[in-house]
Amino acid sequence: MLYITQLLLFVFWIGLVQGQQHYISQTNVMDLLQNLPETKTLISLLNHDAQTYLTDQQNITFFAPNNNAFKENSVEFNSFYHTLPVYHLDWNMTLFESTSYNKSLLKLSFNNQQKTVESGMMLYANVLKTIPIGHQNSVVHIIDKILATPSDIITTLTGLGFTKAKDMLGSTSLPLNQQLTLFVPNNQAFGTVDPATLGDDLLSQAHVSDKLVTSNLWTNKMMLTSLNGFKMTLIEKSKNDWQGKP
Repeated sequence: MLYITQLLLFVFWIGLVQGQQHYISQTNVMDLLQNLPETKTLISLLNHDAQTYLTDQQNITFFAPNNNAFKENSVEFNSFYHTLPVYHLDWNMTLFESTSYNKSLLKLSFNNQQKTVESGMMLYANVLKTIPIGHQNSVVHIIDKILATPSDIITTLTGLGFTKAKDMLGSTSLPLNQQLTLFVPNNQAFGTVDPATLGDDLLSQAHVSDKLVTSNLWTNKMMLTSLNGFKMTLIEKSKNDWQGKP
């Protein structure tokens, strides 16, 4: 009985080592994806530019949706939105990283022993597996959903169900070619108030900061200035619970 147990453990150890060697032998992200059964659908959707980038580019992080992600999600897939132009393996804190697609943002979180990545429309994907690639100094995270590419503000608010804020912003124009931060009330925040009675510029001016300040940069009692000169102070009530005060 002891001999059989030892034999089974030896076979398991051999299989584990071979599996590790399989990952280690891959020289770049593209090579790895082509050899993973769970990324067959993804491989079929990568165009020539994406394949070249994932083959040649050093120091990148790629979020690879598995086969099931494409069956369960109708979101349009954009390979470059799934790519960080940095090697990112540490998940000890919540942060934003610029992607190589239109300088968009992804939010990386680690809660209850589960790594997640949040994209446009507040869609979350769970990280199922992480595979570093030493030759390329890169890493692949296998995820269970396609990351939604952020769209314009009105489309995003519609997707989030923030219909009252959408109606207010839809009748105004925000500055173009300028980085902004919007503090958007959800429908419950409006209560029974008709957005049309609040004036066209209330949301687009008083609720919009004149610079880009992502939440990982917030500090307690940080002061921001809105487009109409309104001063607002960010107060940290508790972890991940913030309040804006005039």
